[in-house]
Amino acid sequence: MGLLASGTLMLSFTIYVTYVYGGSFEFIPCSCAGIFRNISWELHLYINITLTIMTAIAAYLYKHSLARNTG
Repeated sequence: MGLLASGTLMLSFTIYVTYVYGGSFEFIPCSCAGIFRNISWELHLYINITLTIMTAIAAYLYKHSLARNTG
């Protein structure tokens, strides 16, 4: 359940970053803290897409491991 929730949040945030990077806002609505503070919105988008894909792969692998273990 946690994997599904984190994947949903990551997908939502990726869509948000896509809108920001695409210029949908007149100003950038937030500044990110931590390691993302000094990167461009383009790189931020690539990181989010990568993490979203990794979450989808993990969910796929988890689903298939359950199917193998239950017969």
